[in-house]
Amino acid sequence: GFSIFPQSAGTFQLSVRLLGPSAAEFYVILGRTEFVVNDASTYVPPVPKVVAAEFSFDGSSVNLVFDSTTNRGGFANVFPCSNVLRFRKQQYFSCRWLSDTTIALQQNSPVAEYALNVNDSIALLESNNITASCNADRSLCRSYQPVHATNVTIKVPLAAIRPTIVIVAPSRISSCSSLTIDVSSSHGSGGRPWSSYTFQVFDSVAAQAKEIESYLNGIEYSLFPASAIPASLFRKGRSYVFQLTLCNFLGSCSDARFSVTVGSDIESAILTGTIFGMQTRSVVPGIEILMHARGRIEMCN
Repeated sequence: GFSIFPQSAGTFQLSVRLLGPSAAEFYVILGRTEFVVNDASTYVPPVPKVVAAEFSFDGSSVNLVFDSTTNRGGFANVFPCSNVLRFRKQQYFSCRWLSDTTIALQQNSPVAEYALNVNDSIALLESNNITASCNADRSLCRSYQPVHATNVTIKVPLAAIRPTIVIVAPSRISSCSSLTIDVSSSHGSGGRPWSSYTFQVFDSVAAQAKEIESYLNGIEYSLFPASAIPASLFRKGRSYVFQLTLCNFLGSCSDARFSVTVGSDIESAILTGTIFGMQTRSVVPGIEILMHARGRIEMCN
């Protein structure tokens, strides 16, 4: 590569020519280009435009993005949202500049009903005092036009946080026991209730256990808090595979599977134990580990 350092303002043309005895062996893709050098003392840049409003990767804030650097409306960092913006429940939010091109809208209240949602609208007010960033004389900076009032719809990020599903459930139950699936340790919801979940259930004999699947995806079942699956839906001596799809409010979903075997008639008692938390844990050597577990004996008849 090479650098060009113009000594004065103006319009310049850059042409590339090949010279020397081997010039015929090469060709130029960039034959000629033109660029404009402006005098910083008189140049007025274009008025910045709002190009996007989207949730952050983890859903913790909404980012309002401009297409070029701004003067931040005269604020260094945190400012009252109502000074430049109007949106639903804005009294429960604070606004701050992440950079010269991005405003973050951060919810101050943990109450979900006060949160912004995908497809909500944000209005940039006419009297916002946000202009292009200026390195010129102050008198010229004062002539910069503020950003035009506009409305923008909140979108999901291109890459959103994915749910990490943590399932706590016994791998074996007695023929007279119900089954409870605990996924309360799962994370990646974006700080909100999970938006949806779907179960698929497979039987070791009948391929698809539609009766159990219909119950789990029906209105009588609750995953938060978890309802118990009645023992009457299981068949003695069979194994079942449960596949859970869990989605957050950003539309990002993950799948997880676990299996359980139902005891037969000849098994009079089954001892089950459950260690709560994630199946895989990372620890530092020499650190004490405290885990919570639950055990019980299930007896039929």
